[in-house]
Amino acid sequence: MTGFGALLIVIGAIAVLAMDPVSWFGVGIAWLAGVYSIVMARVIRRRASKQR
Repeated sequence: MTGFGALLIVIGAIAVLAMDPVSWFGVGIAWLAGVYSIVMARVIRRRASKQR
């Protein structure tokens, strides 16, 4: 999940640089999904370590 989140953040950064009129909605969705994926992976990892 963290790799996928990092990939989405990088795709959002490339989109900002590549697009002339930047679609901030699309970039924001990509960044939000990337951050969400990273945060949820950490939460799940933390819960799994507490149960053991």
